[in-house]
Amino acid sequence: MIYLGFAYISSRDIDEKQRIEVRAEVVQAYLKRDEELSGKKSTEENRAQTIENIIDEEVMLREAYAVGYDKTDPRVRKRLLTLMRSALTPSVADPTVTQLQEFYQQKKAEFLSEPSYDYEQVYFSHVSEKVPQDPKVFIGELEVADEPIKLGEVYSYGHLFRGQGRERVAMYFGGEMAEAMESQAVGEWFGPVRSRVGTHYVRVINKNEARQLSYEEVEPYLKESWLFEQIEQQQDAALKALRDKYEIEVPESDA
Repeated sequence: MIYLGFAYISSRDIDEKQRIEVRAEVVQAYLKRDEELSGKKSTEENRAQTIENIIDEEVMLREAYAVGYDKTDPRVRKRLLTLMRSALTPSVADPTVTQLQEFYQQKKAEFLSEPSYDYEQVYFSHVSEKVPQDPKVFIGELEVADEPIKLGEVYSYGHLFRGQGRERVAMYFGGEMAEAMESQAVGEWFGPVRSRVGTHYVRVINKNEARQLSYEEVEPYLKESWLFEQIEQQQDAALKALRDKYEIEVPESDA
């Protein structure tokens, strides 16, 4: 693409010239930036070189647009889109308490805790010599044991877990255990379940249904959600206004 680009540039009429104006405030902005970075006062030589650099950048930028890099290079396109989205969104003032409370009421159905589990587990490491040879027999032992934990080994994160949702179960013990707990009856031991840390036998003590989270529980996250929605609404409105400037043609579906 680069070679084709240069070929395209070289083939253009050299008499077809565009005007480049180097503005004084742009030069000053560049010089100020360089002074802050270097800690040195700029000289006339610096100024002359800065002007040359500005001209070179502007020439290369215009040629890049002429070749179409803004359309063909995904990285350039993505960066331009990001900059444009930011430009379409003016700064949004922080919400008041009243606005947050109203927002919570409007979105209340979205603020639910995920279903979770209270469960206990008996653990064996990968190198353990105590791993049960007959799972059915071992489950029978667990069911009659006064302290099932003592039949296994020490696990660094403990053996009793409360209020853990599916994602957290999967994070600790893997997806196999998370899936097994969904269908397992409360109070029954099951296993073995193997994870990256070892072998587990598990009993679900309780399954907690999803519940409505109170305003106080979600208040730390409401501001971010409110601001995100405001920005999204402003971007949509700005894009709609921009679309009105264009005649848009969409190909008909082949189906």
